Amino acid sequence: MKSPANCQMDFKVLEKLNLDNYPDVLEKLKKCQETKEVWDVLRTFENSLDKVITELEKNVDPQELLDELHRYNDMKDMTQSVIGTLANIQGNTLAKVHEQFNVISD
Repeated sequence: MKSPANCQMDFKVLEKLNLDNYPDVLEKLKKCQETKEVWDVLRTFENSLDKVITELEKNVDPQELLDELHRYNDMKDMTQSVIGTLANIQGNTLAKVHEQFNVISD
């Protein structure tokens, strides 16, 4: 993908990236004058995150992960059941109850 050589960094875009926990990355991005610099900073950041993820994956017990996923799915099922009951009581659709409680549906 070819990008323009110069860019005016829109700091509102940086806010949307939610980099508050990465002040060094945020500071580097604010100093960028060219699009290529932005890509380089983000690529470096992505590579460092990939390394962290790889290390974390080495320490994950597959059975423990499956157990956690089962617990998550059970909680999600129970929550959907409660939302369904609430929708019936209110005479609403599930979609309206999801919207009412800002629930993201699959």
